[in-house]
Amino acid sequence: MKKTKKAFSLIEIIISTIILTIWVFWVYKLIWNNVNLISSNDNYKTFNDLYPNFKECITSLKSSLSWSYNSWSSFSINFWNDNMSCLIWNYNSNFDFTPVLLNNNEYYLFWEVTKKESDEMELKLNIYNSLNWYMFNSWSLDNYMILK
Repeated sequence: MKKTKKAFSLIEIIISTIILTIWVFWVYKLIWNNVNLISSNDNYKTFNDLYPNFKECITSLKSSLSWSYNSWSSFSINFWNDNMSCLIWNYNSNFDFTPVLLNNNEYYLFWEVTKKESDEMELKLNIYNSLNWYMFNSWSLDNYMILK
């Protein structure tokens, strides 16, 4: 009598399980990378919305800034409730000052005087959000500004 094979062997089941597992994890990795890319894009867009206004605010207040500030003095900036006015406040490392509200998220804008000479000040601009932390790279010079 001839014996017929009616089921998969153990080796076939193990190999197919391994292949299916690798495929499923690969799909999840693609989804994860896509979510990270979307999140990075949102952060970049927010940064591009805030940063030019931040720089423009400091430039517009240049004449009213007191040149008596010492190096490493820090100040916060707020655009008021209507986001139409530019105001300077004291900086607090606990972020107790008023944030800028954008897309239902709070962003803390502050700057510090890193170098001061008789005719110019070098400022380091910072944007902080509790979800994204600081929105500048520490190795980037984009967040430095010189006022003359």
